[in-house]
Amino acid sequence: MRITAKEKDNFQPILILGSHHSVIRQVADVLDEPVLVYKSSHLIKGVGLHIAKDLLFVSDGAGIIWCMPLGGSLPTSGSPIVLTDGNNRRGINGAFGVSPMPSTVITSTQLGCNPLDLSVDWLNDHLYILGEVNLGEESVIGDPQTWQVARCRLDGSGLTIAYAGFPTKPRHFEVDPYNGYLFWVLPGGWARGGGLYRIDLADISNGVRHEVTPMLLMAGSDLGAFTVDHSGFRLLVPDHIQNTVFSVSLDGKEKTNLRGNTQQPMFKHVVSLSWAAGLFYWTDGQDVLTEEFHPNLRAYFHSTYPALLGNQPFTSVALAFPSAQPLPVPVNPPTQLQAVMGATKAKVSWQVPHLIGMQGKGAWQNWSYELQVKEEINGVIVLHKDIITPVLGSASSTSIMSLTNSMPTTTVPVHGLKPDTPYVLKARAYTARGRGPWSAEFRGRTLRQSSWRASASLPERKSEEEKYEESGKKGETQGSVADGGAPMVLWSADAGLMASDITGDTVSMLIHKDNLKETAPHGGNFYVQDVSWLGSDLLFLVANTTRLYWMNTTSHTWGPVGDIQYAGSVAVDWIGRRLYWSNPKQQLINRGNLNGTQQESLPILTVAKELNIDAVHAFIYWSTGHAVECSRLNGEYRRTYYPAELFSGKQVMGLTLDVDRRDAYWIVRSYEGSVLFKAPMADDTHWPPKGMEIKYERVSNLQQSMVQGPLVYFSNRLLWLQGERIAVIGDMTGQNAALVSGESLTGLNTAAVIDPALHVVPDLGEKAKVKVIPNPVPIDSIRISGTWDQFRISWSPVTNVNHGKVFYEVKMDEFTGREIVVVDEQNWVEWPHNLPKLRPYSKLAVSVRPFTYWGGSSGVGSEPLFHFLEIL
Repeated sequence: MRITAKEKDNFQPILILGSHHSVIRQVADVLDEPVLVYKSSHLIKGVGLHIAKDLLFVSDGAGIIWCMPLGGSLPTSGSPIVLTDGNNRRGINGAFGVSPMPSTVITSTQLGCNPLDLSVDWLNDHLYILGEVNLGEESVIGDPQTWQVARCRLDGSGLTIAYAGFPTKPRHFEVDPYNGYLFWVLPGGWARGGGLYRIDLADISNGVRHEVTPMLLMAGSDLGAFTVDHSGFRLLVPDHIQNTVFSVSLDGKEKTNLRGNTQQPMFKHVVSLSWAAGLFYWTDGQDVLTEEFHPNLRAYFHSTYPALLGNQPFTSVALAFPSAQPLPVPVNPPTQLQAVMGATKAKVSWQVPHLIGMQGKGAWQNWSYELQVKEEINGVIVLHKDIITPVLGSASSTSIMSLTNSMPTTTVPVHGLKPDTPYVLKARAYTARGRGPWSAEFRGRTLRQSSWRASASLPERKSEEEKYEESGKKGETQGSVADGGAPMVLWSADAGLMASDITGDTVSMLIHKDNLKETAPHGGNFYVQDVSWLGSDLLFLVANTTRLYWMNTTSHTWGPVGDIQYAGSVAVDWIGRRLYWSNPKQQLINRGNLNGTQQESLPILTVAKELNIDAVHAFIYWSTGHAVECSRLNGEYRRTYYPAELFSGKQVMGLTLDVDRRDAYWIVRSYEGSVLFKAPMADDTHWPPKGMEIKYERVSNLQQSMVQGPLVYFSNRLLWLQGERIAVIGDMTGQNAALVSGESLTGLNTAAVIDPALHVVPDLGEKAKVKVIPNPVPIDSIRISGTWDQFRISWSPVTNVNHGKVFYEVKMDEFTGREIVVVDEQNWVEWPHNLPKLRPYSKLAVSVRPFTYWGGSSGVGSEPLFHFLEIL
């Protein structure tokens, strides 16, 4: 063992010696008198120490393992401490019961074997027991004898088999929780498997999984009882044949002779070995020996403890000193620090620091942590707290331990944050012995405070759009989305359709997977592959069967939208109150009323896998999987944002709109990784002429290469799905990404964020309602003025639209099989000059349909007007 500088100043080895019928404490130098600690009429088979708790464990020939206090064996120990619940693992003081009498830990009947040697895991409060397996009454003469190592808690509970099936009795075994291994030495030559072995403590599963093979670290036919230099990451192994001690690395690749410079070495029969401050203490069964180093001769000399004569034979030598069972100090920082932030709270999580060098997966990692949260702008530390990590599986009010990708993860809720404020977080691990380095900083911003009042100026929903078919109702839900305010996330997952807050907490089931069944005559289950929303309670869902459904989260009802049979994606124009969906079969983008009536196809031939609406400026954006394109809501002025490269291996995996800074974002995935792009959104002032390339920029390479999509913008951050269908939230550069975890949030198909701040509307005053759908033109206002060779058709202008331009589509039919169509912003048109003039007294039918990019009214036509024109 390695001792600290403070221990070196007062170092006096305290030996705990086991003999056949007693346990003795030998203090200070070789001339001090030994002190009897424990005596038994039964043969003592094994001795173990828990130094931090000042506990002594003894196994005897009666098949009983006892526990008792050492009674102040340590220089700094106080009252004797006995059994605990095993939670005090970091050298942090706790209150324990006191009993000076030995108590039974476990018996051979409970073990299923006769206990022999003992080894204590002082970090996890486990007792390891080498035992000779009871063959039982059904055994016959000649059955092979076997040995095993069992493990239990300090009170004997939680019994499991650590390793079974030793063909010969191990000469010595020892657990090393500091580095995560169980070691043992088997006697015998190469053919009999003699040598030093190890297994990883993480591989222990009631006998060790069958695919795990112990690792041979050092072959040897006559190796002695070894000891572990835990903080030195090595084993000290006597070789009886060579009469020396070797230093062996944890992986067995490095071996060094430590005692080649010893005068008359006495390592030919080492029954038990300890090490401290560079010196060995051991027994050969008859004597207890130690050594001194003479600097002038640069050699070691061996000597015995004469005061111990008469207590032979000895079976074990242990050092009762804190450094013999060291408490680790973290060397590396916590990893994967992240925070999923709401408006006033955050869910912070991180994974344990990386292990050191050759440490095993089972190395102790139950650190405590220090978390610091400060405001980025002014540097004010708003939180500095210690997190005592609970034992995995136990309850805690401050943190939660879980396993993520087989790595222990700590999750801590943080409350009392300011909305829309950037924060910097960092964490570090510590024990009572010291603190490790700080982790890399995580930068995140809390959400803005939002309210559904932000969309109060929306027009009232028309009555025909509210009257969904009652016969389509089914699938009562088990929760609702929200009552407004904080953004909520909709999740389509293996479990069904769910909703949660941004942090992934408070998950509620909207439609269970068992209720996601199509109506007759189709039948069968489906999952939701795309979601759009309107207001606080109306959802539109695209099934993987291409059916389109609506859902009201207030009334808990849902059903198909009209007669729409083929939908690949969906989006809602919240100002014009129109529904947009892609038709993969016809390769069209369609739109109609919210209930599926008055359908029309946009003049665009494409396979749109994602749709995004900019309702304020009347644009629709879509991704084909290879390209990103845009047009007006009515399909006019089509432009390409990101051109298709069909055979390049590149795929557009997500598309979203930043309505705050007015940028379009998309992710392109290829064999080289995933890249985030952006370009300015279109508006009336920023719209390049046809044929002119739209400038886009590369934002960043995403750390997560296997991006799945969709991509969703909300409150100055991006959300996307990746890898094994899990959700990630990052900043606007795709960095500082955090995984969203929550109950049932696995196997995700798609996600959407319900945030009133996303459905922005023009500011027309407090009481003004946005109106973008024009009223019909009064039929009696259509007039013709002028003569047969020069006349004008006029009508009363539409006055109800208060946002966007109004256009008029005028159709003129002269009953010759030819229909003339003119589109203009004015409330009058003239007969086109490039067409032949009408004859006097010609009959003419005229219809006028006002429209905007958001939609139009039904066409209003005049009765055939007869205007008799006199030829001059």
